[in-house]
This record gives sequence, C-alpha cells and structure tokens, in this order.
Amino acid sequence: MGTGFTRRHRLDTASGWAFVLLAWTAVVIGFASQVTARFTGQADYPAPVALEVHVWAFSAWLVLLALQVALASSGRLHWHRRVGTLGMLLVPVMAWSAVAAEFYSQRFYAPGDPENIRFLPIAMNSVLGFVGCAVAAFLMRRSPPYHKRLVCLATTVILVAAFARWWGGAIASALPPGFMAEWLSNYAGVLVLFAAAMGYDLATRGSVHPVHRVAIPVLVGMQLLAVAIGQGQAWPELGRRLLGIG
Repeated sequence: MGTGFTRRHRLDTASGWAFVLLAWTAVVIGFASQVTARFTGQADYPAPVALEVHVWAFSAWLVLLALQVALASSGRLHWHRRVGTLGMLLVPVMAWSAVAAEFYSQRFYAPGDPENIRFLPIAMNSVLGFVGCAVAAFLMRRSPPYHKRLVCLATTVILVAAFARWWGGAIASALPPGFMAEWLSNYAGVLVLFAAAMGYDLATRGSVHPVHRVAIPVLVGMQLLAVAIGQGQAWPELGRRLLGIG
C-alpha cells in the first residue's frame, strides 16, 4: 500500500455508486412509513408547503448525486461541472425548507409532547452541517479529491433522519436513556459512513484525505454539541421561547 494520496483509484467509481445506493436505501427504508401515511391520509398533520418543497428538493439532491456520479464516471466532466453549478441552487432551498418544516412540526407537537423540542438542535445541526459542506464543495470544485468528498459529507449529514428512522429506535431501546442513547440513535448511521469514508481512503491511498481529517472531527463535535444542548435542562423552555410556542 502506497503512502501518497493519489487523485484517482480504480475503485472510486464503484465506491461512488455504492454510496448513492446506500443513500437511496436509507431514505426509502427510513421514510417509507411516513410517505405511506401521507398518501393514505394517516399523517399526524397536513403537509405544509415547506415540507412538500423539502421532500422534492431532497429527492432532487439524491437524483443529482446519481447523475453526477454517472457523468464523472463516463468522463463527461464539462457537463458534470455545469450540472453541479446548477445543483447548488438546491442548497438554499433545502436549508430553508428543512428549517421551516421542522419549526412547523415543533409547533404542532408542542402541546401534546413538550419533550419533542429536544430534537430541534439535532435537526438544525443537520442543516448547518449540510450547508457548510455543500458550500465548501462548491468552492473546492476545481479540486476533485476535495470536492467529491465534501459532496459526500454534505449528503451524509442530511441522512441523519433517514438512518434514525431506520434503526434509531432499536439502538435507543438497547441503551440506557441518556446522552449516549440520544447520540447513537440519531447519528450511528452517519458515524458508520464517516468511518467508511476514512477507511476507504486508508485502503486505497494509504492515508486519510485532509478533508476527512478536518471535516469529520468538526461534524462529530457538532453532533455532540447538538445532543448536549437538546439534553440540557434549560433547553426545553429556551427552545419553546425561541419558537414562540407554549
């Protein structure tokens, strides 16, 4: 195994498609019950415009991810760059719709479930992490090794809810209630993808790429901070005041 970090490896295309497949699998499994409830009229509340926009924008991001992997693997880099630049328009739409939909959800559940507000910092952390990684990916678009890893990290961050709905309940029930259960039930899937990204670098390049060495510890630190805020004694009251709910 070499010690230098090469720009490309023969397994990169396969790993890109594997990531796309895993992302879609997590979303389909994680949100299948919610989508079914929506289409059968059994959802807790009618979907606000922000939630509808978020679903379509999120889906468009995953479609764009698959398209970009296809364009890059086929050598159509000119189209890859053009599509990617247009795709950046999704970032502010996804951020706004995610925040607006979460606020709507919090206001709906507040009267019957005052503890639901503890999830708000986790949701907002996903938005911040996604925007940060996506903007960094755009700024580093002329450096493919940096760019593609930042895109994958941005996508990984927004898979938090999908993984949490997939296996978060099983993890939470297997651990004593508290900080660790809250952290792992929400972030275990993302942590696995972080570890896989660094492991892939080590297996194919012999070292971890600087993006992963810097961004992953920062993102994990943000996770821990979000959980700590949400689990804090003062947060429920503060969070409800910030949202203007009783």
